[in-house]
Amino acid sequence: MTNKKLPSKKIIKEELIKDLELKDIKSKIKYLAQVIGLQKLIEFSEILGGEEIYIPTKKGLLINPTKRLVATLVPKYKTTEIVEILGVSNNLVEKTRELSKKEKLEKIANKTPRKLTPKKVDEILIADLRDSDMSENFMDIIEIIGFEKAIECCEKIGGLCMYMPHINKVLYGPRKRMAAKLYNEKHHPVEIGKLLNMNHEDVKKVAKLYSSEKEENE
Repeated sequence: MTNKKLPSKKIIKEELIKDLELKDIKSKIKYLAQVIGLQKLIEFSEILGGEEIYIPTKKGLLINPTKRLVATLVPKYKTTEIVEILGVSNNLVEKTRELSKKEKLEKIANKTPRKLTPKKVDEILIADLRDSDMSENFMDIIEIIGFEKAIECCEKIGGLCMYMPHINKVLYGPRKRMAAKLYNEKHHPVEIGKLLNMNHEDVKKVAKLYSSEKEENE
């Protein structure tokens, strides 16, 4: 075995994160990584590791803003027009219309334009989204990746419920490669295990397996 000193845990962690590739991600979180990137996935694992996270669909996220928009449209649009514009049910529009006759309903900040395109509707609904419309889980997601990326997640992978593994699990691929590298440099497997949070026997197994895979690829 070598007398060469092993790198610090901080340096090793930085190296592992740099070495992380999309192919290392095996579960549903791979879809999340494709949208937000590997660096943000690392933040997820550090903050929400060990928790189930749910990405709502965009339609599901915008339920309350949609209802509020319906309330602003009923005085000047026909039911059939609102159904066509927003893709809501006749029943929802008619219930809102009845309610509007009995009480003054809250309206969104800007006056709703007479001509509404799908793009304009989308902008209005997203602008009207409030904290009370969102789950605590989704608020955590926004805090980590930002509002725009969170909306993009809803558009691309909305409806997914996934388990967010701890960072050690996310970095398993890089840890395996690092263990093999350090073992081949003649560092003691016990010391490698302590550094990488692995059993020393697993270090030897992983090093042997990695070496075999490398030979096959060559």
